[in-house]
Amino acid sequence: MNPNIIIYIFITSIILLSGNCKDKDEFKTFLYSDKQEVIFKPYDKIIDTLNITSNTSWFTSTDENWITLTPQKGNGNGKIIVAVDKNQDTVERNGNIKLFAKEIIPIEIKVKQQKNTFFLNSSRKILNYTPELINDTFKVLSNTRWKIINNNNWIIITPDTGTNNKIINLSISSNPISTPRKATLKVIGDLTRDTVLLIVNQQGKPCQLADEKPCYIQNCYIPTIPSFNQLENNNYLPDPFKFLNGIKMTSKDEWKCRRQELMLLAQEFELGYKPCTPYEATTGKFKNDKITVTVTDNGKTISFDCAISYPPSGKPPFPAMIGIGYCLLNMQTLFNNGVAIINIPVDEIAEQKNTSSRGKGKFYNLYCNNHSAGALMAWAWAVSRLIDALEKTPEANIDTKRIGVTGCSRYGKGALVAGAFDERIILTIPQESGSGGAANWRVSDYQKNVLHQNVQTLSQIVTENCWFRSNFSQFSDYTNKLPFDHHSIAGLIAPRALLIIENTAMEWLGNLSTYVNAKVAQMIWKALGETDKFGFSQYGHNDHCVYKDAQLPELEAFIKKFLVQSDKNINTTIFKTDGNFIFDSTKWVNWSIPILN
Repeated sequence: MNPNIIIYIFITSIILLSGNCKDKDEFKTFLYSDKQEVIFKPYDKIIDTLNITSNTSWFTSTDENWITLTPQKGNGNGKIIVAVDKNQDTVERNGNIKLFAKEIIPIEIKVKQQKNTFFLNSSRKILNYTPELINDTFKVLSNTRWKIINNNNWIIITPDTGTNNKIINLSISSNPISTPRKATLKVIGDLTRDTVLLIVNQQGKPCQLADEKPCYIQNCYIPTIPSFNQLENNNYLPDPFKFLNGIKMTSKDEWKCRRQELMLLAQEFELGYKPCTPYEATTGKFKNDKITVTVTDNGKTISFDCAISYPPSGKPPFPAMIGIGYCLLNMQTLFNNGVAIINIPVDEIAEQKNTSSRGKGKFYNLYCNNHSAGALMAWAWAVSRLIDALEKTPEANIDTKRIGVTGCSRYGKGALVAGAFDERIILTIPQESGSGGAANWRVSDYQKNVLHQNVQTLSQIVTENCWFRSNFSQFSDYTNKLPFDHHSIAGLIAPRALLIIENTAMEWLGNLSTYVNAKVAQMIWKALGETDKFGFSQYGHNDHCVYKDAQLPELEAFIKKFLVQSDKNINTTIFKTDGNFIFDSTKWVNWSIPILN
């Protein structure tokens, strides 16, 4: 080939390549917005559009939470929708939008939103009222039209529509129930599109005096109960035989009136009051081995169902053991002796998950949620209503002259209280009930504070649950001011039959405390000449609330003698423990057992 041609081709190629490189170097990215400022009115749901011209990818951002950008990124030409929230202020607000692309200085777009010239507000946002009929006012503050939305028939509002500032009249009807109630009123503006919420709270109806009035024993003087400040400190277990006036019992007949004093003291300071519900207030309906108990009192009605398990043999009407929550005694022993088992759903009656459960349950729905009765007394009340219903429902085939009650642990506490406050219960068997049940507050404090044992005390138990009345906590540091203790609570069952089942291995239950308490409580049955109706059995094992074979003989003896009444000669003078406990009477008792005529 001609050398000149080769040189020409070489030079031409270089020129062409140089031209291509020059075109590449001269390519530039660009990014433009058709607006450098957007202005909005103060209302919400207002939008504007930015038209983006570009030949590259880009993204956008803003630091203002009242500005929304859609989309926030793109490639090439596009549109950005700018939306703003309502400006509720009476001053203008300003923000910025920034557009970014590679190798381009960010573009800044100003955003302005006008001040809101229309407004809506209320002079009050939370309205709190007592249970009575109340007339009140508040003021709507506005410069536009508005209306009030009220969906509650217990609140009357006049006027409920208007323009500009106006005084609103409220009429709150009286609350007929003990449960507090709450309502939300809405004030809605027109041009402002504002909504103002008003919260209306009304307290529940307080307990009536009749709700707190206990049943009194006929022909017994009603004593004046001392106040907490009038109570004297007493390191000993209080004398169950001494009346509040200082006079000591001299006859067995006086026990019913001294028992009433102890009942009143226990209700006033520890348990809360058991309402004296009229007998005619309760009805029963039996179907499919279940009795429905319905109680109408205080202008209201509640119902609860109790399942009945009948023994496979025996003759109706059957004696029955009522289980507080559950019956955890040896069921085969009960069935073999022809005893029916009735479980009462006490957690429906009074909730007891923790201290926040106070005032919750059907008992409090019937009376009031600030009733003095703790859960234990509410359960005892329900047991009495169950017995009322059984007496009126013969088709249930239960012999109401042969009724027992039992429960374990917290339910054992309830069983003791139920037996103490209803004389129709002829046999009470609290099982491993511990503190607040078969244990003694003073002795439990001794175990905890002197012997340094892990025992539940009064000061702890009032922080755990709502089993007792709320102001029982005032005794947390003053246990020795109690004018009674649980030897007297157990004694309320006398002269009826009581069998205490306890567990030596459970230190938390107060193993020494239950032993000492039983020793002192036994003195009441001894004074009344009914020692065979008091039994105590304490056997150590690690499985709480599991009834052990070692304690079957005493269970069977008490069932046969007092509930079934099939063997009146069987020995029930039982007091046994496998613990190495010593009863120091000089430490705990500074009184003597009286000889009663």
